[in-house]
Amino acid sequence: MGGIRGQIDKTRTLFLTKHGQTRIHIDQVKGLEPTLFIELEVVLQDNQTIEEGQEIAKDLCEKIGIEEKNHIRCAYIDLLLEQNSVK
Repeated sequence: MGGIRGQIDKTRTLFLTKHGQTRIHIDQVKGLEPTLFIELEVVLQDNQTIEEGQEIAKDLCEKIGIEEKNHIRCAYIDLLLEQNSVK
């Protein structure tokens, strides 16, 4: 399988939360404008579980108003390929 499915051209802005454990990436992807995408990356400490990291991300989503229904669980290339197949 593997291989290259396409190339993504994006502009990313990075923010760190006050405690520094979560990185907030704000991406603008060429071809998917004007939508901005937000990716949360929780860096787990040695004593934290995956579930704790997921809870941190969930809490942050709630605080900044991102609803579960707006979560995207695929790659940008998947969105671009889907968009292009509809045209």
